[in-house]
Amino acid sequence: MNATDLNLRIKHKDEIQRFLHIAQRLGFDHLVIPSALLNSYEEQREGITLLSRTDIPDVKLGKLKGTLDRYRKKHVIVAVQLSNPSVSNWAAKDERIDLLTMIPALDSVHLRRSTAKLASESGTALEVTLAPLLETQGFDRSRTLKIMRENISTALDAGMKVVVCSGANEPMMMRSPRALCYFGKLLGLDRTLAKSAVYNYPTEIVQSNLRKLTGQFVRPGVEILER
Repeated sequence: MNATDLNLRIKHKDEIQRFLHIAQRLGFDHLVIPSALLNSYEEQREGITLLSRTDIPDVKLGKLKGTLDRYRKKHVIVAVQLSNPSVSNWAAKDERIDLLTMIPALDSVHLRRSTAKLASESGTALEVTLAPLLETQGFDRSRTLKIMRENISTALDAGMKVVVCSGANEPMMMRSPRALCYFGKLLGLDRTLAKSAVYNYPTEIVQSNLRKLTGQFVRPGVEILER
């Protein structure tokens, strides 16, 4: 079963090798990293596929609409942070957005049911990362865990997909796919949904977007198999 970490926040190119070494030991097949660190949207290194990701910052809706096509044509993963309702709702219903990323430190991080419902129809997934729990303790960790659980509950009730990633910015913050599944269960996912959040959904998103970037995808249900 393929394992993909959709969110590694590597800061410099010279750190990639350290992440690859840990990823091999943990059993990952694909790692998604910031696009600035790659020469192409897909690269093979040490038997692992590195894929490009861009995180669109919290911008005004008009600016987001004007730049989204440019982002989509260059990156395997396009994510928008869960923030103000107008941007979140628009991103949730746009099929070009792969992930709504939850950042618990933000006061406006709560997922609205209306947003989750739009995402369930477009296929946009809620992204939950382990890093915020590793970086906090005491009351802040409890608060972060509570926000995560509430947002996941809202997503599941609306039929929105949930993906679980490490969000690691240091190699030692990475966790194995099995550990990420346990993290998902801690947040309220049952065993089947936890496996889907770590294995199935990330792989499906990556494979679908790679087909689009290579020109094999025409429209839903129609693909070019041979030229």
